[in-house]
Amino acid sequence: MLRKVNWRGPGFTLIELLVVIAVITILVSIIVPATVGVKEQANFTRCKSNLRQLGMAFRQYRMNEKFGPYHDGVDFLTSLYALGHMPDPLIFLCPSSGDTNNNGGDLLPLPSTKSACSYLGRDNSFAPRYPGFMTVEAFSDTTMAADKKVNHVTERNVLFYDGHVAEVQEDDS
Repeated sequence: MLRKVNWRGPGFTLIELLVVIAVITILVSIIVPATVGVKEQANFTRCKSNLRQLGMAFRQYRMNEKFGPYHDGVDFLTSLYALGHMPDPLIFLCPSSGDTNNNGGDLLPLPSTKSACSYLGRDNSFAPRYPGFMTVEAFSDTTMAADKKVNHVTERNVLFYDGHVAEVQEDDS
């Protein structure tokens, strides 16, 4: 004779399983945007660090050579790489920009390609070939380099001549 077995052991019903999946989905939808914000904040901080290191390399160049690089714009910064004052080519890239410089291969020869550096250097065309134009200590509100575009939502990182880096809102001047 066949006996009907009613197996009802410890386990989950379909409703309980669906509730657990729904709770996990809600938690993931809360956590994922928070981690994206943390990653962007880390990129923002690395970008500031890169600009600060470029500022230190510039000061080292000025102390050794007694004048600043003659180049303008992007080449103003990449000349620090060409002259050996900034040996790490990744310093020239903002982590949020998506730019690449082929591990420094695109930084040379000058003029470098536009995507080789994520930052804009100061335009020194107002004093071409004058070796003393950067020997005077500049004010803290004089910019030396900045993000090419807004890589960090609404802010740009800006390097000033005195070496500090600050974030500037896009609508600020």
